[in-house]
Amino acid sequence: MKKLIASIIALSLIAGLSASTVAVPANKKAVKKPAKKIVKVIKKAVKKLLKKPVVKPMPAPWVPPAPQPVVPAPAPKAAAPAAGMGLSLGAKVGISGGATGVIVDLDYSIASVIAGTKIRVGGDYLSGTNPTKNDSYKMSNLRLGLVYGLDMLKSADMPINWYVAGSLLYPWKVNASRTGQWGVEVAIGGNYMVPDFGSIYGEVGYAGIKYASTQPAIKGVSAAIGYSYMF
Repeated sequence: MKKLIASIIALSLIAGLSASTVAVPANKKAVKKPAKKIVKVIKKAVKKLLKKPVVKPMPAPWVPPAPQPVVPAPAPKAAAPAAGMGLSLGAKVGISGGATGVIVDLDYSIASVIAGTKIRVGGDYLSGTNPTKNDSYKMSNLRLGLVYGLDMLKSADMPINWYVAGSLLYPWKVNASRTGQWGVEVAIGGNYMVPDFGSIYGEVGYAGIKYASTQPAIKGVSAAIGYSYMF
């Protein structure tokens, strides 16, 4: 590039000098002065052209700021399970005091007052034969009692809720138009929860029922198994 510029300048000088020699003026001094001026102008132009161009530093490239870490939104809290009414309705079949039949239990939790405790109300229909006097009977009893959970017996190896139960019985209806007297039953039981199904429970104990004033009370083992559902 420099050589090209120098060649152009040289050609310009030669052309200028040639023009000055071709046209010979009458006054040589008058010719020399414009020629000198032209040479100076050309020199200045050459100097300017030969000067290194000032390279302005390029601005630093724009770097976008680092993105802020995205804080994950807090996971929605799981909805609290709906509080039940504390009611459990169950039905079981078996024997009570030697009489066979069906027993219905309605348990209501009073754990807020007495921990692990439920009130039990219910009824039954029992039938059998009194071995003392060979008397056949059929009766219905009203039941009122308490259930107390044995939480200290809970174990991961055996997921059964153990409890003890006691009830007072009143034989409100007996065959042959007889009037019942009293009854009592105590038992130990276990409740096994089945998810999305309910509970299977069973009880073993002892009961005595005075079903008629003219007959001796029946006494014997109580054992029953059934199904309950909690509300």
